[in-house]
This record gives sequence, C-alpha cells and structure tokens, in this order.
Amino acid sequence: MKKMKSLLSITLAGYMILNPFSVYALTKNETVYTSLDENGKLVLSTVTNQILNDSMGELEDETELKNILNINGKETFTLEKNTLKWKANGRDIFYRGDTTKEQPIDVRIEYYLDGQKMSPKEMIGKKGNVKLVLHYQNKLSEQVNINGKVATIYTPFVVTTGMILNNDNNKNIVVENGKTMNSGSRTMVIGLSAPGVYQSLGIKELESLDTVTITYDTTAFSLGNVYMVATPKLLEEKDLEIFDKLNSLSSNLDTLKSSMDGLEEGAKKLEEGSASLSLGASEIHTNLKTVTDSITKLKNGSTTLKDGLENIVTTLDQTIILIEQELQVSNLSEAKGQLERLKLGNETIITNTLAKLGMDYNTLMSYSGADTSVLEAKELVYVLSVNKKVVEQSISTLDLLPLLKGGLEQLKAGSIEIEYNLGLLEKGTKQLEIGAETLASGATELKDGIVTLSNGTKAMNKEGITPLHRYSNLIRNYSTKLEAMKNLSKEYHGYASNNADTTTFIYMIKGIR
Repeated sequence: MKKMKSLLSITLAGYMILNPFSVYALTKNETVYTSLDENGKLVLSTVTNQILNDSMGELEDETELKNILNINGKETFTLEKNTLKWKANGRDIFYRGDTTKEQPIDVRIEYYLDGQKMSPKEMIGKKGNVKLVLHYQNKLSEQVNINGKVATIYTPFVVTTGMILNNDNNKNIVVENGKTMNSGSRTMVIGLSAPGVYQSLGIKELESLDTVTITYDTTAFSLGNVYMVATPKLLEEKDLEIFDKLNSLSSNLDTLKSSMDGLEEGAKKLEEGSASLSLGASEIHTNLKTVTDSITKLKNGSTTLKDGLENIVTTLDQTIILIEQELQVSNLSEAKGQLERLKLGNETIITNTLAKLGMDYNTLMSYSGADTSVLEAKELVYVLSVNKKVVEQSISTLDLLPLLKGGLEQLKAGSIEIEYNLGLLEKGTKQLEIGAETLASGATELKDGIVTLSNGTKAMNKEGITPLHRYSNLIRNYSTKLEAMKNLSKEYHGYASNNADTTTFIYMIKGIR
C-alpha cells in the first residue's frame, strides 16, 4: 500500500496542472485516486485537493472528506460540518482525505480464455486466446426537459484506459474503441470510452462507447497493471455552433411541412369538387390562379432551402477537412480540446515522475532492479509517453460529424427533389389556369387531372416533405440533448465537494502474475 501511495503521489503532481490557473483568489483542483481489484471492485479510494491561493489570511473550503491531512505543508485547519478553515497566510494548500461516497463511474471487467468466461486467477500461466471486456457505467444523471418531454441525460465523462502487454508471449493484439502501439518488445494498448453518451443521445452508432474490448493470443497469461483516467468533460461551447444553423433549418422545414399539408388538403378539396366544374369554370379559374401563386412561393422557398442546405454541407465539409489537416484524423472538436489537455497532463506527469525518482527517461526505461515502486513508475511513464500520440487518433470514435453530414446529404437530396417536383407542379397548374376558360366543355378530363394532382401531392408530402420534417425534428432533439450534456458538464463542481474547478478520477487495477 505504501508503494501504491507513492506512485499516486507522483501522478497527482502532474494532474494538478491539467487546467489553467483561475483569475480568482481561489482555484481548487480535485483528484480522486481509486485502487480496484481484478474484477473492478473498489479496494481503496482517497481524494487529494490542491487549493491555489493568492489571498492572505484565513481560507475557507467546502468538503465532504474525513480524516483530512495536510500533505504539503504545516498549515493548520478547523473543520465545522463541511467547512474547512485553513490558516493559509497566502500559501497554497495541498490536502488529502477519505470518503465513502459512491463514485460516478462504475467499472466491471470480464475475462475470457478461448471463449470461456473465467476469473483472471484461473487464467494465470495458461495459453490461448484472451478477451478482456471493460464495462463502464455512468451513474451520474438528471431528468431534463427535452422539447417538452422528460429525458435522462448523463453528465459527460471521457475515460481513457491504458495497459502494456509483453510481446514475448502475447501477439495479435486488437482493441475495440482504441489503438495499439508496438514498440518492439512491448505493445501499448489505449482505449477510449464515453459512458452515458449513448444513453443520453440514443444514437445507435455510439452504443459501444460504454465498453473497451481487448483481445490477443498468449502463451502464458498474466495481468499487468491497468490504468484509467476519467474526466467530466466532453463538450465545448464552440462545438455546438453548428446546431444553431441546424435549428434554423429545422424551423424552415416546419414551415415547409405546414405549407405542404395545406397544399395536400387543397388538392383533396379540388378533387371532391371537380364533378361540378362545368357549372363554375370562372370560379375554378380564380382558385387555380391562387394555387399557382402558392406553388410559386413554395417553389421559391424550396430553392432557398436547397441553397441553405448546400451552404451547411459545404461548411461541414470544410470543418472535417480542417480537422483532418490539423490532427491527420477525423475527430470531434470538443474531444480535441479535452484530449489535448490530457496529452499535456501526460507530459507533465512524466517530467514530475522522473524528477521524483531522480532519473532521466532512458535511465528509468533501462531500470531492471527489484524496487516495485520504481518498476510501477517505469510502467506509468512508458504508458503516458505514448498516450498523447494515441489519444489524437482515438477521438475519431466520438466523431458525430460524419453522422450529421449523412443526414444533411439526405436532406439536401430531398430538397432537390422537392424543387424539381414543385417546378413541374407549377408548370402544370399554370397550364390549368390558362385553360380554365374551356373547363366547362372538358369537365370530365379536368376531374381526372385533378385526381392525379391530388395523389401526386399526397405522395410528395408523404415521401418527400414528411421525411425531411422528421429529420429536422431529430436534429433539433440531438441539439437540445447536447446542450443539456454541456450544461451538466459545466455544473459539475466536484466529487467530494461542490466547489472544485477541476476533477480528475484516476483508477488502477493492480496486476496479477
């Protein structure tokens, strides 16, 4: 246990600077360290807080922790209920405490050897095909009103999983929702998950983001340390700007749907009254002129809709191209900012860990002694040294832009069809208007023509406008849910308190050999 605390202390020093300093007098960075057994069951959990302070005098902090210990100074404190009062005198406070509060992310691991589920201890030293399935359950949710309906929305978390496999007795290593990095003697496995995103949005393509699955062939199974880092952050304000345009498009489609419903109803009435056209040719002529004008307006509106869709698709294409140029992969921009900070944190942890051990990177990597603490630090430094490269490529699993682009392309195709059909309809009704004066002598023929018009309008409404409108409602629903997720992320202010600026969860499953 002492060795694990030492390793956690090294890790903590790096993660404390993952986020920029606040301009206020008090900035609180919270890190939750949790040790799990091989099945994901909690063994030990501690919370460390760093308070960056630039004001003199007494400092107050809100906390739910027990057994509080100042681990980086001699400043004293008093605790009244949940209020800590530190005699800080302008110094930063770095303290640790315990809590029995339930964690927001639940971890469960399944182990399989040659397709048979068993415990990892039963698998030690055995040969065969190994499958590890890490299940992440987001337990932090709220009921939110989404377009008039109550929906369960989860606070967004990104969980990065890392482990190292020895290439001497392991090969054919594959990870779902992640990436492998082969260094020759060892293979680094990185997985990325976002538990709760599928449950919040209901998008089928995101269902697998709750799990990370690792498979490989082994000649002698052993379980190395598995590390997980979770942060309650997924979305940035700028990432939702595209939905402002989509919401505007959705409103235009509402208007178009309403107009098309009216046109369909009008065509139906024309059909019902066509039997008496010979007695009211003049009135029919007036009515047909009104219909022609309405169709012309609708056609002009469909052209505007098509142009707007083309602009949005172009903007979306440019966004995807820019992301690919900047990162060399297709990624969600909101995940980019989060993972770049994670990459910076990895680099900082490496520097701090090497400084703590008094070694440079090459010295640590070539260390072959028996000191477990140094060996664990060696694994951690190696894991994090390649994590920043893998993280950039792992973003693609969160990329919703291709899904949106596909929906917009369908909208665009539908709008082109509408514009074409309305052009035909406009031309036809104009001809009916011109020939209305002769309707009395051709009432029967006109009746048949109006029946065809009614059926075509109904079919176009059903097969063209209605699907477009359905897509618009789907886009609006996703936009509102993403906005709710962003708000829950912004409102998350700590695990063991309600005033933390940043919170990072670090899990470790100690290996079995």
